[in-house]
Amino acid sequence: SNPEQRLSAAETKARVGAGFAYHESSQPFYRLKILLKNLEQEPELYLNKKSDAIYHLRALIDFIGKLERANQGIANLHSGAVVNNRGEGLLFSAWQDVGKTTLALLLSSQGYGLIGDDGIALASSGEITRQQTRTGVFPHPDNLKLLKLPFTEKLKGWFKYRFIKYAFLGKFINSNLWADYEWFPKISDRAMLDRVYILELGKKNIAELDAHTAANKILTTVLAQILPDGFAKRFILSYCFANNLPPTLIQDKYRAIITSALSGKKIYKISGQNYLEIYHQFLENENKLAQ
Repeated sequence: SNPEQRLSAAETKARVGAGFAYHESSQPFYRLKILLKNLEQEPELYLNKKSDAIYHLRALIDFIGKLERANQGIANLHSGAVVNNRGEGLLFSAWQDVGKTTLALLLSSQGYGLIGDDGIALASSGEITRQQTRTGVFPHPDNLKLLKLPFTEKLKGWFKYRFIKYAFLGKFINSNLWADYEWFPKISDRAMLDRVYILELGKKNIAELDAHTAANKILTTVLAQILPDGFAKRFILSYCFANNLPPTLIQDKYRAIITSALSGKKIYKISGQNYLEIYHQFLENENKLAQ
Protein backbone atom coordinates (compact mmCIF):
# COMPACT_ATOMS: atom_id res chain seq x y z
CA SER A 1 0.00 0.00 0.00
CA ASN A 2 3.00 2.32 0.44
CA PRO A 3 5.69 1.65 -2.20
CA GLU A 4 7.59 4.76 -1.10
CA GLN A 5 8.55 2.96 2.13
CA ARG A 6 11.15 1.14 0.03
CA LEU A 7 12.88 4.48 -0.62
CA SER A 8 14.61 7.03 1.58
CA ALA A 9 12.87 10.35 2.23
CA ALA A 10 15.34 12.08 -0.12
CA GLU A 11 14.68 9.53 -2.90
CA THR A 12 10.92 9.91 -2.50
CA LYS A 13 11.30 13.65 -2.87
CA ALA A 14 13.64 13.33 -5.89
CA ARG A 15 11.21 10.91 -7.63
CA VAL A 16 13.95 9.40 -9.83
CA GLY A 17 17.58 8.48 -9.30
CA ALA A 18 20.13 5.66 -9.13
CA GLY A 19 18.29 2.37 -9.42
CA PHE A 20 14.74 3.67 -9.03
CA ALA A 21 11.90 5.72 -10.49
CA TYR A 22 8.91 6.76 -8.33
CA HIS A 23 5.59 8.33 -9.28
CA GLU A 24 2.80 9.58 -7.07
CA SER A 25 -0.33 10.64 -8.91
CA SER A 26 -1.43 14.25 -8.75
CA GLN A 27 -4.79 13.24 -10.20
CA PRO A 28 -7.60 13.73 -7.67
CA PHE A 29 -9.17 10.53 -6.31
CA TYR A 30 -6.51 8.27 -7.85
CA ARG A 31 -3.85 8.36 -5.12
CA LEU A 32 -1.75 6.06 -7.25
CA LYS A 33 1.84 5.26 -6.25
CA ILE A 34 4.29 3.42 -8.52
CA LEU A 35 7.86 2.39 -7.79
CA LEU A 36 10.22 0.83 -10.33
CA LYS A 37 13.59 -0.52 -9.16
CA ASN A 38 16.61 -2.39 -10.49
CA LEU A 39 15.41 -2.37 -14.10
CA GLU A 40 18.61 -3.68 -15.70
CA GLN A 41 19.11 -6.76 -13.49
CA GLU A 42 16.06 -8.10 -11.62
CA PRO A 43 13.23 -5.61 -12.19
CA GLU A 44 10.95 -4.79 -9.27
CA LEU A 45 7.60 -3.04 -9.70
CA TYR A 46 5.45 -1.93 -6.76
CA LEU A 47 1.93 -0.53 -7.15
CA ASN A 48 -0.56 0.45 -4.48
CA LYS A 49 -3.38 -0.20 -6.99
CA LYS A 50 -3.99 -1.07 -10.63
CA SER A 51 -5.44 1.67 -12.80
CA ASP A 52 -5.74 1.48 -16.56
CA ALA A 53 -7.97 4.51 -17.05
CA ILE A 54 -5.08 6.97 -17.35
CA TYR A 55 -1.86 5.10 -16.63
CA HIS A 56 -2.29 1.87 -18.65
CA LEU A 57 -0.52 -0.10 -15.97
CA ARG A 58 -1.23 -3.46 -17.60
CA ALA A 59 1.17 -2.38 -20.36
CA LEU A 60 3.77 -1.42 -17.75
CA ILE A 61 3.39 -4.77 -15.94
CA ASP A 62 3.63 -6.61 -19.26
CA PHE A 63 6.81 -4.70 -20.14
CA ILE A 64 8.43 -5.55 -16.80
CA GLY A 65 7.60 -9.23 -17.38
CA LYS A 66 9.18 -9.14 -20.84
CA LEU A 67 12.26 -7.36 -19.53
CA GLU A 68 12.63 -9.87 -16.69
CA ARG A 69 12.52 -12.72 -19.23
CA ALA A 70 14.94 -10.87 -21.52
CA ASN A 71 17.38 -10.59 -18.60
CA GLN A 72 17.10 -14.41 -18.38
CA GLY A 73 17.88 -14.76 -22.10
CA ILE A 74 14.32 -15.26 -23.40
CA ALA A 75 12.52 -13.07 -25.95
CA ASN A 76 8.80 -13.06 -26.71
CA LEU A 77 8.55 -12.88 -30.51
CA HIS A 78 5.73 -11.99 -32.86
CA SER A 79 6.54 -15.09 -34.92
CA GLY A 80 5.34 -18.63 -35.48
CA ALA A 81 7.06 -21.98 -35.15
CA VAL A 82 6.49 -25.66 -35.89
CA VAL A 83 8.46 -28.85 -35.30
CA ASN A 84 8.84 -31.55 -37.97
CA ASN A 85 8.85 -35.32 -37.51
CA ARG A 86 12.64 -35.25 -37.05
CA GLY A 87 12.27 -32.94 -34.04
CA GLU A 88 13.70 -29.89 -35.85
CA GLY A 89 12.25 -26.53 -34.84
CA LEU A 90 11.29 -24.24 -37.73
CA LEU A 91 10.67 -20.58 -36.93
CA PHE A 92 8.81 -18.32 -39.37
CA SER A 93 8.48 -14.57 -39.08
CA ALA A 94 6.58 -12.03 -41.15
CA TRP A 95 4.89 -8.68 -41.04
CA GLN A 96 1.19 -8.61 -40.16
CA ASP A 97 -1.40 -10.14 -42.52
CA VAL A 98 1.09 -12.17 -44.55
CA GLY A 99 -0.46 -15.44 -43.43
CA LYS A 100 1.46 -16.86 -40.44
CA THR A 101 -1.68 -18.35 -38.89
CA THR A 102 -2.86 -19.97 -42.12
CA LEU A 103 0.64 -21.35 -42.76
CA ALA A 104 0.70 -22.76 -39.22
CA LEU A 105 -2.71 -24.39 -39.72
CA LEU A 106 -1.72 -25.92 -43.07
CA LEU A 107 1.59 -27.24 -41.70
CA SER A 108 -0.19 -28.67 -38.66
CA SER A 109 -2.52 -30.57 -41.02
CA GLN A 110 0.59 -32.02 -42.73
CA GLY A 111 1.94 -33.54 -39.51
CA TYR A 112 4.05 -30.66 -38.22
CA GLY A 113 3.63 -29.95 -34.52
CA LEU A 114 2.38 -26.40 -34.00
CA ILE A 115 4.28 -24.47 -31.31
CA GLY A 116 2.84 -21.07 -32.13
CA ASP A 117 1.33 -19.12 -35.01
CA ASP A 118 1.64 -15.53 -33.80
CA GLY A 119 3.66 -15.58 -30.60
CA ILE A 120 6.49 -17.76 -29.32
CA ALA A 121 9.29 -17.56 -26.77
CA LEU A 122 12.83 -17.87 -28.13
CA ALA A 123 15.80 -18.44 -25.81
CA SER A 124 19.36 -17.40 -26.65
CA SER A 125 20.16 -21.14 -26.60
CA GLY A 126 17.77 -21.61 -29.54
CA GLU A 127 14.97 -23.28 -27.59
CA ILE A 128 11.48 -22.37 -28.86
CA THR A 129 8.61 -22.57 -26.37
CA ARG A 130 4.85 -22.35 -26.88
CA GLN A 131 3.14 -19.27 -25.43
CA GLN A 132 -0.31 -19.38 -26.99
CA THR A 133 -3.32 -21.51 -26.14
CA ARG A 134 -5.64 -20.03 -28.79
CA THR A 135 -5.52 -17.87 -31.88
CA GLY A 136 -7.68 -15.97 -34.33
CA VAL A 137 -8.36 -17.89 -37.56
CA PHE A 138 -10.00 -16.38 -40.64
CA PRO A 139 -13.15 -18.52 -41.02
CA HIS A 140 -12.69 -19.45 -44.67
CA PRO A 141 -14.23 -22.89 -45.36
CA ASP A 142 -10.77 -24.26 -46.28
CA ASN A 143 -9.49 -23.21 -42.86
CA LEU A 144 -12.49 -24.52 -40.94
CA LYS A 145 -12.28 -27.99 -42.46
CA LEU A 146 -8.72 -28.35 -41.13
CA LEU A 147 -9.78 -27.62 -37.55
CA LYS A 148 -11.38 -30.12 -35.18
CA LEU A 149 -14.15 -27.70 -34.29
CA PRO A 150 -17.16 -28.31 -32.03
CA PHE A 151 -20.46 -27.86 -33.86
CA THR A 152 -21.18 -24.52 -32.18
CA GLU A 153 -17.84 -23.14 -33.37
CA LYS A 154 -18.44 -24.38 -36.92
CA LEU A 155 -21.76 -22.55 -36.85
CA LYS A 156 -20.10 -19.41 -35.51
CA GLY A 157 -17.39 -19.61 -38.20
CA TRP A 158 -20.00 -20.09 -40.94
CA PHE A 159 -21.93 -17.06 -39.68
CA LYS A 160 -18.85 -14.85 -39.53
CA TYR A 161 -17.67 -15.83 -43.01
CA ARG A 162 -21.10 -15.16 -44.54
CA PHE A 163 -21.58 -11.77 -42.94
CA ILE A 164 -18.12 -10.17 -42.74
CA LYS A 165 -18.58 -8.99 -46.35
CA TYR A 166 -20.92 -6.38 -44.95
CA ALA A 167 -18.39 -3.79 -43.87
CA PHE A 168 -20.58 -2.10 -41.29
CA LEU A 169 -20.76 -5.34 -39.29
CA GLY A 170 -16.99 -5.24 -38.85
CA LYS A 171 -17.52 -2.58 -36.17
CA PHE A 172 -19.44 -5.06 -34.06
CA ILE A 173 -18.14 -8.50 -35.07
CA ASN A 174 -14.51 -9.63 -35.11
CA SER A 175 -14.02 -11.35 -38.47
CA ASN A 176 -11.70 -14.00 -37.00
CA LEU A 177 -12.85 -17.11 -35.20
CA TRP A 178 -11.08 -17.68 -31.88
CA ALA A 179 -9.76 -21.23 -32.06
CA ASP A 180 -8.26 -23.20 -29.18
CA TYR A 181 -4.97 -24.87 -30.01
CA GLU A 182 -6.47 -28.23 -29.05
CA TRP A 183 -8.61 -27.93 -32.20
CA PHE A 184 -5.50 -27.87 -34.42
CA PRO A 185 -4.49 -31.22 -35.98
CA LYS A 186 -1.18 -31.39 -34.08
CA ILE A 187 0.49 -29.20 -31.46
CA SER A 188 3.84 -29.26 -29.64
CA ASP A 189 5.16 -27.43 -26.61
CA ARG A 190 8.82 -26.86 -27.51
CA ALA A 191 11.69 -27.63 -29.88
CA MET A 192 15.27 -26.57 -30.59
CA LEU A 193 15.60 -24.09 -33.43
CA ASP A 194 17.06 -25.60 -36.59
CA ARG A 195 15.94 -23.32 -39.44
CA VAL A 196 14.43 -19.87 -39.90
CA TYR A 197 12.04 -18.61 -42.56
CA ILE A 198 11.31 -14.94 -43.27
CA LEU A 199 8.00 -14.63 -45.15
CA GLU A 200 7.20 -11.69 -47.43
CA LEU A 201 4.62 -10.86 -50.06
CA GLY A 202 6.10 -10.38 -53.52
CA LYS A 203 7.41 -12.22 -56.54
CA LYS A 204 7.63 -15.97 -55.98
CA ASN A 205 11.15 -16.77 -54.78
CA ILE A 206 13.24 -18.69 -52.23
CA ALA A 207 16.69 -17.42 -51.24
CA GLU A 208 19.13 -17.82 -48.37
CA LEU A 209 19.37 -14.88 -45.99
CA ASP A 210 22.16 -13.76 -43.67
CA ALA A 211 21.63 -13.81 -39.91
CA HIS A 212 22.07 -10.04 -39.46
CA THR A 213 19.28 -9.21 -41.92
CA ALA A 214 17.01 -11.89 -40.48
CA ALA A 215 17.56 -10.60 -36.92
CA ASN A 216 16.63 -7.07 -38.08
CA LYS A 217 13.41 -8.31 -39.67
CA ILE A 218 12.40 -10.45 -36.70
CA LEU A 219 13.15 -7.64 -34.24
CA THR A 220 11.17 -5.16 -36.33
CA THR A 221 8.03 -7.29 -36.09
CA VAL A 222 8.11 -7.17 -32.27
CA LEU A 223 9.14 -3.55 -31.64
CA ALA A 224 5.54 -2.33 -31.38
CA GLN A 225 4.89 -4.92 -28.68
CA ILE A 226 8.01 -4.33 -26.60
CA LEU A 227 7.84 -0.76 -25.33
CA PRO A 228 4.45 0.52 -24.07
CA ASP A 229 3.04 3.95 -24.94
CA GLY A 230 1.91 6.90 -22.88
CA PHE A 231 2.76 7.19 -19.18
CA ALA A 232 4.38 3.75 -18.99
CA LYS A 233 6.87 4.64 -21.73
CA ARG A 234 7.73 8.00 -20.18
CA PHE A 235 8.16 6.38 -16.76
CA ILE A 236 10.58 3.77 -18.11
CA LEU A 237 12.54 6.37 -20.09
CA SER A 238 12.88 8.57 -17.00
CA TYR A 239 14.55 5.63 -15.27
CA CYS A 240 16.86 5.13 -18.26
CA PHE A 241 17.76 8.83 -18.27
CA ALA A 242 18.65 8.87 -14.57
CA ASN A 243 20.67 5.67 -14.77
CA ASN A 244 22.57 6.34 -18.01
CA LEU A 245 20.88 3.42 -19.79
CA PRO A 246 20.16 3.37 -23.52
CA PRO A 247 16.48 4.03 -24.33
CA THR A 248 16.71 0.89 -26.46
CA LEU A 249 17.55 -1.25 -23.42
CA ILE A 250 15.08 -4.08 -24.02
CA GLN A 251 15.45 -3.92 -27.82
CA ASP A 252 19.19 -4.39 -27.38
CA LYS A 253 18.59 -7.39 -25.13
CA TYR A 254 16.15 -8.85 -27.68
CA ARG A 255 18.67 -8.34 -30.49
CA ALA A 256 21.35 -10.18 -28.50
CA ILE A 257 18.97 -13.10 -27.80
CA ILE A 258 17.82 -13.36 -31.42
CA THR A 259 21.38 -13.07 -32.78
CA SER A 260 22.59 -15.81 -30.44
CA ALA A 261 19.68 -18.12 -31.32
CA LEU A 262 20.20 -17.61 -35.09
CA SER A 263 23.94 -18.23 -34.97
CA GLY A 264 24.92 -21.05 -37.32
CA LYS A 265 21.33 -21.67 -38.47
CA LYS A 266 20.13 -21.91 -42.06
CA ILE A 267 17.89 -18.94 -42.87
CA TYR A 268 15.62 -18.58 -45.89
CA LYS A 269 13.53 -15.78 -47.29
CA ILE A 270 10.32 -16.93 -48.99
CA SER A 271 8.37 -14.50 -51.18
CA GLY A 272 4.98 -15.21 -52.70
CA GLN A 273 1.91 -13.48 -54.06
CA ASN A 274 -0.29 -15.05 -51.36
CA TYR A 275 -0.22 -17.47 -48.45
CA LEU A 276 -0.67 -20.52 -50.70
CA GLU A 277 2.43 -19.70 -52.75
CA ILE A 278 4.37 -19.19 -49.52
CA TYR A 279 3.05 -22.48 -48.09
CA HIS A 280 3.94 -24.54 -51.17
CA GLN A 281 7.43 -23.02 -51.33
CA PHE A 282 7.92 -23.75 -47.64
CA LEU A 283 7.08 -27.43 -48.20
CA GLU A 284 9.17 -27.56 -51.37
CA ASN A 285 12.22 -26.27 -49.52
CA GLU A 286 11.66 -28.61 -46.57
CA ASN A 287 11.31 -31.64 -48.87
CA LYS A 288 14.49 -30.67 -50.69
CA LEU A 289 16.41 -30.41 -47.40
CA ALA A 290 15.07 -33.77 -46.22
CA GLN A 291 16.44 -35.60 -49.30
